[in-house]
Amino acid sequence: MITSLRIPQEPFLLRLFQLWQKAPEATLIRDRTDDGKDFTISHFLYDVLTVQLSLYKALDNDCKNRLRNPDADVFVGVLARGGYSFSVLLFAIYALGAVAVPLSPDLHPEEAKYYMEVCNTTLLATVPAATAKATVLSDISGIKTFVFDATQSTISDQPKFHLDTQSPLIEPEKGYLVLYTSGSTGPPKGVLHSRRAAWEGFRADIKGLGLSARDMFIHFSPVQWMGGCMLLHACILSGACIEMRSTTFTTDWLLARIQEGDITSMYLPPEQLSVLRDRINAGQTEGSHSTYEVTLRAIRDLRLLISGSMLVSPSLRDDWKIIRNGKPITVAYGTTETVALISVTNDEESPLDSCGRCLDRVCVRVDSSGEICVKTPALFTRYISPNPDVMDGVFDSEGYFRTGDLGKIENGNIYIFGRASQDAIRSNGLKFYAPEIEAELCTHPLISQAIVLGVPDPLIGERVAALVVTTEHAQLLQDRHGTDGSLDEISRTNLNLFGIRKWLAIDRELRAFKLPTMLRVVGPAYELPKTISNKPVKSKIRKLIFNNKVDSSNGEVEVWDFTTKESNGIGDRPFDWP
Repeated sequence: MITSLRIPQEPFLLRLFQLWQKAPEATLIRDRTDDGKDFTISHFLYDVLTVQLSLYKALDNDCKNRLRNPDADVFVGVLARGGYSFSVLLFAIYALGAVAVPLSPDLHPEEAKYYMEVCNTTLLATVPAATAKATVLSDISGIKTFVFDATQSTISDQPKFHLDTQSPLIEPEKGYLVLYTSGSTGPPKGVLHSRRAAWEGFRADIKGLGLSARDMFIHFSPVQWMGGCMLLHACILSGACIEMRSTTFTTDWLLARIQEGDITSMYLPPEQLSVLRDRINAGQTEGSHSTYEVTLRAIRDLRLLISGSMLVSPSLRDDWKIIRNGKPITVAYGTTETVALISVTNDEESPLDSCGRCLDRVCVRVDSSGEICVKTPALFTRYISPNPDVMDGVFDSEGYFRTGDLGKIENGNIYIFGRASQDAIRSNGLKFYAPEIEAELCTHPLISQAIVLGVPDPLIGERVAALVVTTEHAQLLQDRHGTDGSLDEISRTNLNLFGIRKWLAIDRELRAFKLPTMLRVVGPAYELPKTISNKPVKSKIRKLIFNNKVDSSNGEVEVWDFTTKESNGIGDRPFDWP
């Protein structure tokens, strides 16, 4: 049993050492994924350093030599769900001076093999729960595996740590982390972040979100996605207690956990925010009033409720501001290519349709094509891809990263219109953006989520196609009244193409050329094609639902007949057409 360990003076490890000096027995990680245990700062630091030594022994001599080479990287795959063991492996790889490549155990073996081969992974680190998948991957790739079993930790009661003043520091421009792009607009690419960029970025995130040792952050986001990985690092490096649960997530479980009242911070994507909002509001008239009051109090006591990764509609933000008694949710904007968040809405003055203001040391501008471009010390180093031209045009002449997002900057606030590759719609010679229509659809009381995209049309260029997901309440009404039952008890329109167009034009004053001309309505249980970060994959939705074989007679997809004359003067109003 090792009782005394030396701490290399690397930024992550120095920070953990400082936290250990202040409160060695403070709980750092509550693992509700693996075995339900709580782990102190002392335990975590001990396991990080001892696992680092074991990882080093598992490498061949060539890899050990490359670790000492400031211009070479050693890539280590991490096959595990978010939890204590995953966190230990990540920080141990950092301590080793290698590059961590997080991989989901849910990946298809051939897909995982592709990810590992693209970045030349030399070792696959895993945990007992994922050893079966790791064995399959090892068999098809020839990559050696390393298993970390947290239950076998040999930590002493009071381990001692001392700063290592002799060993040379690792070159800060060496890699630390590879995360793959979401694949929402093309084949996933590996995004390589250096040790320096990671440290700069996570420090900025901690400051931007105000995380500290006083926080209890509940974390159930995928750690293979930048948002989930960033929040994990930011919590650990700030000393916040992070409770991790990456399995069996349900709204019922989340409500029960919130009601315990000890959570100060959490992240929810827009879809889950919408579902949780509906459940909380339903609690006013259904179930126990005392339970509703406990839930409401706990929600209002949250210091930080974050959302992002895709459109968070103004109506959803407004609903949550009401639920939280005037306290707004925090909307964050970032990319896989920037460790630091780009912007955050962190005060009541942020416009409901903006992504807030830039974090410190983040520079943003909009180029002549309307694309958001970013420069920050936390930018990635390069893409890793079989495509030799993958870096062409990624940065402009002044080193700004071209995000692929279209938007504007107004009064210091960033506004995102959508992705240049998938959210710009061109119809009848006009160009407009899908998120604007999605935001309007999401104000409908029976719609919880809307996905709008352009579908090729030989006459007008592209049709406006809308896939809408109904709320749980709408589904209950539909089940109660049947397919011919009216939902007008809470809305003046039925959820069909004619009604939706009329509602958007009259109630929401949307211009005629932006009105949907294709519509599919699905219930809350419908499984949309999504990325690991919960973003709908529009290319797959277009192919699956709005393809060129759509038959409007089947009742699933409604297609608007352009010869139809609409009532109420829709199409003949001022400004209906530019």
